[in-house]
Amino acid sequence: MNGTEVVRSQDLIQGKCIINGHLVNVLYDSGATYPFISHNCVKCLKLPIFLLPYNLSMSSPINVSVITSLACTNCHSSIGNRNFSINLICLPFSLIVLGMDWLSSDHVLLNCHDKTLFFESHR
Repeated sequence: MNGTEVVRSQDLIQGKCIINGHLVNVLYDSGATYPFISHNCVKCLKLPIFLLPYNLSMSSPINVSVITSLACTNCHSSIGNRNFSINLICLPFSLIVLGMDWLSSDHVLLNCHDKTLFFESHR
């Protein structure tokens, strides 16, 4: 998916966040079950990769099945002035996607019309 497709999509919000001290572009996708990171991003950010004790099978946006057992765990990230720890599943795509598990566990609300994020003020 390229930048033009993201802007046209009603289901995605494009933004920036900091992961392990690096400013990166991310997609916030309420349709994604897990957060994902591309192998290229892992390499650029120099994140440690861990082997999961199981395989995950995913369907990609282009309906191709992908199997992985690699993840980057406990990555330090920040959005605005909020800090998070996030587990990212490694996939052979060219982007970072933060999905439903991260959105719900960190009490993030998406405004799909304005393509903005809202963080609960008190947890």
